[in-house]
Amino acid sequence: MQQSIRRCRVCWLTILVASVLSSPRSALSQEGQAANTNGSAPVASPQLLLTKPELQLQLDQIKDAVNLSEDAKGKATGVYTQAIGQLDIAEQWATKAAEYESERQKAPERLAAIQAELAKPSPEPVVDTPADATRADLELRLRQVQSDLDSEKKTLADWERERDQRTTRRKEIPELIAAAKARLLALADPAPTPEDDQSAIFRAAQRSLIQARRLAIEREIEAYNSELLSYDARRDLLQARLDRSTRRVNQAEKAVTALQKRVQEKAQTESVQALRDARE
Repeated sequence: MQQSIRRCRVCWLTILVASVLSSPRSALSQEGQAANTNGSAPVASPQLLLTKPELQLQLDQIKDAVNLSEDAKGKATGVYTQAIGQLDIAEQWATKAAEYESERQKAPERLAAIQAELAKPSPEPVVDTPADATRADLELRLRQVQSDLDSEKKTLADWERERDQRTTRRKEIPELIAAAKARLLALADPAPTPEDDQSAIFRAAQRSLIQARRLAIEREIEAYNSELLSYDARRDLLQARLDRSTRRVNQAEKAVTALQKRVQEKAQTESVQALRDARE
């Protein structure tokens, strides 16, 4: 029985090595390798042959293999673990690209809504306090309006920071793409080794790691290109948000000024009344 199990595992390892070493590797096409900085849509790279479940299966089976030394198991499992980590990184870059694409598609509708708001005349601030409000009532309302002003100023500062960050990123991204392409070109197949079972299995693991690294870099480049396209599509939207925030700050400042005047007037009125009461 044990010999039968051992023969099955040997057969599986032989099949694994043959299938991995003979499979075509994932690579960027000529179009995908070119830096996509001219505003065109990012080129989708060929789908990777390996997936995380497949790599995990290979990892588990190597751990259980009886015809591999502990040293060979340790080396192969370490490489497969790195490959799985690279696929995680590739997924993270793909998620970023999808987020930028989603923002790009939503930009026209959001811009139209803000432009419609800005097309209307700026309303005059309304200090909604009752005519018989006390000085304490007015001061409480003033603190609330001042808080609104602080909030609007923070929003404006956030959009200004976003504008500055995008300017910086536009300068950084071409360099990041060039660096990623250099890393992509630097990837090389593992050096040939004597074709015994253990070295072949290790080479198969290395090939899987190279494929996973290649995919992670491809997704990184696609994310950078999606980021640039998103910035281009949202340029007018960002300016509209800045204009709207500036208008709201101005309106809040007017409301604060008007309420401060009401507080001062109420303070004078109460002071005069206090003097009259003291004389009587």
